[in-house]
Formats: sequence, structure tokens, C-alpha cells
Amino acid sequence: MRRHAAAAGLLGALLVTGAVAPTPAGGSGLSITVSAPLVKDLITAAVPYRLALDAGLFEEVVTLSDPRHVRLVPGGLDMEMTAAGSPVPFTAEVSPRVRLERREEGGWVIRVQELPVTIGRLGTYDLASFIDPVDIETVTRHLLDLPGGTIEIDLTVSTINISADEVRIELQASFP
Repeated sequence: MRRHAAAAGLLGALLVTGAVAPTPAGGSGLSITVSAPLVKDLITAAVPYRLALDAGLFEEVVTLSDPRHVRLVPGGLDMEMTAAGSPVPFTAEVSPRVRLERREEGGWVIRVQELPVTIGRLGTYDLASFIDPVDIETVTRHLLDLPGGTIEIDLTVSTINISADEVRIELQASFP
């Protein structure tokens, strides 16, 4: 099972489907703006999302589905979902908190900061530690086919800002 395929796919889709506009005032980059409704649509398309938990004698599978109340917040997103377990059956409402973090050594990572699940008398468990953080690829190389030939372009993520309305990604372009 690919534990962070949904988050990686979400980021890739954000980078590919965002509205691309030149960086203002002579910059050598691009700005990609992704609207809050598109983020919600992408998360909806990425479910169900399954987590396999080692419960000692067996593997418990927690399936997250039905994302709702998806809202961008500064630095991340919050939402509500339904969690269902198997083979130990349970259903619970969960409120995952997903955050974008800047790494000290540079670059960014998407991390599920909280994923508390309350299972009746068994108590509340935070499943965030079972979801690996997703590194955001900060440099990508692309080939552009032009009438005179093919050129390479490197796009380097310089800034990512998340507000209540949008995700804005700034990229610097270079031609190696």
C-alpha cells in the first residue's frame, strides 16, 4: 500500500492544474494559483484513503472517506472525514489537520499534524504518526519542444503560501 500516494498526487495535481501566470516586474519565474474549490475537488477525488496499522496479532485497516468542510487555513488545511475500521469494525468522525512545513535545510514537506480517532470505550488515538510526511520536489526539469529544437527548463519552488482562498506557488525558472 502506498501510504502517501493521495497527498503526493494532490501536490502533483496542484502543480499541473493551477492557473499559471508570469511573475510580475521582470522576475524569472512563474506563479501558480490553486483555488480552494479545486483543492476540495482534488481531495474528494483522492479518497478512499487506506491506512494499514500493525495491531500486533493482526493488521487493522482504517479507511478515510467522505471529506467535507474542507477549508484552507494559513499554512495548511483542515477538514472532516469518516474513518471506518476492519477487521475490528468501527466508524468515527475525524478532523485531520494537514500542514505545510518549511525544512531547515530547505524545501517543504506536507505533514498530517493531527488525525485523532475516537473509538468508543477504547479511547482516542492520533493516527498522524502512521502517515509519512510527503516531501515536495523543489526542482523539476522539463523539456520544451520548440520549432528550433528542444530546450531544458528547471523550475525551482521558491515560495508556497496557503491562505483561506488559495494555494500560491512561486517558481523560479532557469535554462541549464
